Amino acid sequence: MKLFFILFIAISLLTSCVELENRPLIKNNSNYSISFELLPDTIFRPNHPQYYVANKILPGKTGSKAWRSGKRFWSSVIEYYSVNQKLNVFIFPTDAIIKYGCIEYIIKNHLYTRYSFTVEELDEMDWVIVYP
Repeated sequence: MKLFFILFIAISLLTSCVELENRPLIKNNSNYSISFELLPDTIFRPNHPQYYVANKILPGKTGSKAWRSGKRFWSSVIEYYSVNQKLNVFIFPTDAIIKYGCIEYIIKNHLYTRYSFTVEELDEMDWVIVYP
């Protein structure tokens, strides 16, 4: 039992230094649900429509892509893979996805907003992107 307690404390201390933040965050200040995509490219490459519907951000709420978390991860993506040295954020109304059922239609008819931020700009905003 004593060994278990010591191992528990040791593991807790060792893992406490790991970056477990969900950044960047998207804060939805609109009066409708939004979905978003974070890309190092300026050209939107869509996922399946149901992916965006399932990962929507309700009005007044904040969301993130938990499986792609951390400032260090995104800083590296921007530095090594971004075509414009910025993180490109594509935001679109979730209702448009439901209505049209096709992300390509949303792209073709420009029913989205794109923001582009450098690492320095994201640092100044504490990696919280406010929409609109």
